[in-house]
Amino acid sequence: MIELTGINWEWTWGGAGAAAALLLAALYLHGRRTITAGNRQDLLFAGGWLLLLVIFLPPLFPLGEQLFTVHMMQRLLTVALIPFLLLRSDPWPVLQAGAPAVVRRAWRHLFPPRSPLRRLAGRLTGPQPVLLLFICNYFLWYDHQLHQWSINHAWLHQLELLLCLATALLYWWHILQVAPYRQKTFPPVMRVIYAAVGAIPIKAAALVLLFTDTIVYEYPGAIIFSGLQLNDQSSGAILVWSLGGVVYTWTAILLMRDWLAQEAAKPALPESEWATKEAMAMPGFPAESARPRQTPKPAAEQSRTGSRPPWR
Repeated sequence: MIELTGINWEWTWGGAGAAAALLLAALYLHGRRTITAGNRQDLLFAGGWLLLLVIFLPPLFPLGEQLFTVHMMQRLLTVALIPFLLLRSDPWPVLQAGAPAVVRRAWRHLFPPRSPLRRLAGRLTGPQPVLLLFICNYFLWYDHQLHQWSINHAWLHQLELLLCLATALLYWWHILQVAPYRQKTFPPVMRVIYAAVGAIPIKAAALVLLFTDTIVYEYPGAIIFSGLQLNDQSSGAILVWSLGGVVYTWTAILLMRDWLAQEAAKPALPESEWATKEAMAMPGFPAESARPRQTPKPAAEQSRTGSRPPWR
């Protein structure tokens, strides 16, 4: 039996986060008037957008300020499932078409082609800086003092979730390789590794909290499991440890499957290209056709030397 204690059931909500979600939906719906998208794309975007809106609405948002488990659930959604669903729908062309003309002109004026500012933005959003930014931002919000402030201040709680979502969107942008295409294409193996690495910081932080006996963060509410020695902190750590890397791991597996399928679909090389003497030669040894031919010595020279070795 699960019992919740110290919970204030006043229905508060995150206004900034909800406004960002509504703005995102307005841009997408306006862009769909001019850009054609499939039903699958619309469903993926709607699923990610709905989860984004839910974490800023009651009862999930106020419970996230009172229970560590709910707080971790919100953060887990913003770094894994929500960005995956949003970017899997490839929404950039639709969102770009839905933006006002003034915004599009300002964007082109601020980032003209081949400008120094555009090259700088390309370097800062490369795979290595984005990975470092994602990991640093994720661990930053585990800081004791900053985490306590996010519990007591709703605006900081919203900023935490929005920053986690922004860095995760950049990270998943490299994994899924969707528009806008500003970076070089990842080799298939590197995409698999890059996707799998995302689960490491999530699981590492949960593992530390799972084996910590002391209560690190002071939440006003608590979860009591009858018959089990579990508290709010340990249940939140178990939640993140068990589900934190599922989206990343499955994405890496699917990318690996697609890569193997592409390799299997390639046409086989004809035997005339791989069954040659040069291709079958042992590494480090020239093929028989490539060896220099030795010309026989004249008979007069052979009679002078006889059969003695040349070094005697």
